[in-house]
Order: sequence, then C-alpha cells, then structure tokens
Amino acid sequence: MLQHNAVPTDAHVDIPLAQAGSAVVTLSIKCDWGVGIGGHLWSCAMLMIRYMQQERELFSRILDGARVLELGAGTGMLSLASAALYDPRSIIITDQLSHIDICQHNVDRNSHNMFNKSLEIEARAFSWGDGNVPALISSDSAERGAASFDVVLGADLAYFSHLYQPLIAALVDVVGPKTVVFLGVTKADTDPTFFRLLDEAGFRFYDMSSGADTANFTIFTIFR
Repeated sequence: MLQHNAVPTDAHVDIPLAQAGSAVVTLSIKCDWGVGIGGHLWSCAMLMIRYMQQERELFSRILDGARVLELGAGTGMLSLASAALYDPRSIIITDQLSHIDICQHNVDRNSHNMFNKSLEIEARAFSWGDGNVPALISSDSAERGAASFDVVLGADLAYFSHLYQPLIAALVDVVGPKTVVFLGVTKADTDPTFFRLLDEAGFRFYDMSSGADTANFTIFTIFR
C-alpha cells in the first residue's frame, strides 16, 4: 500500500484496477506536492479503492446511476476509480481552488478509462461549510438541493481537529435524507471527538471495513 511520502513531486503514478469480468484498466494519476497536501496519493484512499473492488455487488448497487460528490478530493483518484469500476450518473470532484487544476488534469488524462465513456465528471472548487452548495448543483436539478447527491465520498478528511467542524458543516450542506457517505479514516489522525460532533449534528455512522486494513484504517458509512 502507498505510504504518505511514497510518490515523488510532479510524477504520474499508474494504478491498475480490475473491472467486472476480466478487464483491467490503469489510472494514470498526476501527483504534485506543489498544490498542497492533497497533491499526493494517500494510503486511506488506496484502501477505499481496494475495498470497492472487493465488494462489487455492494458498490454496484450504490454507485451505478448515482449522482456522486467527492469532498477534499486532492488528485481526484477516488472519484476516478469509482468511475472506472462502476457506472455513476455524474461525479463532481471538489477541493480547494488550488487543487482544481490537478483534479481536472487527472479527469482529462483518464477519460478513456471511464466505465461509461459519456459520464458527466468535472472538478469544482468548494470550501467546506461556506454554504455555496448551489454552485455544485447542475441547473436541471437545482430544486433538489442536497438531494442531488446520492453518494458522497471522502478519504482522510478529518486528519486535524480544526477540520472537524468545517467538514461536518459541509456534510450538513450536501447530505440529504437518502444520501450515503463513504468516509475513509486513518485511525491515528482522527480521534473520537469527530464522531461525537458528527452524532451531535444528527448523523449516524457505521464501521463497514471488516476484512480491510482495520489496524490502521477504517471506512465508515454515514447517514443523516
């Protein structure tokens, strides 16, 4: 599994993925420390991608036909893997403005790997908790509000305590009553305070990563 410092600055990393059947596709992901901490590949996201490949029936039911939003996407690797392995209706990849160019670069570089070649997938700037959710929602579904997102993805988002409240505020903004959130967590970085605050904000959460690398990482499903 990739570690935090395993990838050189401004390099492309190949990530092979096994699609349904015998097909194998290879994502080519640009990494660049120059854009900030999200410009690298992180072990927790790699774990989530591995889990997505192991639990095909589950993720097919959830992702196929879904409107997907990724928070704090960094390089966009998690969204791109979801698009290569499954058939979502649309994906919006979000991060700070400084990360959008690298996200869009990776979207363009891997467009041929998408399971559905006509998939609507794009990168947009989104600051957590700023309430600017309409900027994330396409005009044909603006009236749906947060319900426009069926699935929200995130990996290694709550790695500092000062990020807990902004992240939860973002979830309040984008999670509707039928939205499912998949959040990958590095145990050493996220303490119980985050989950207490999540509970106080009206969310339910469940550890779903049985059989994964549970010594260091875990994956939660979160519902409102």
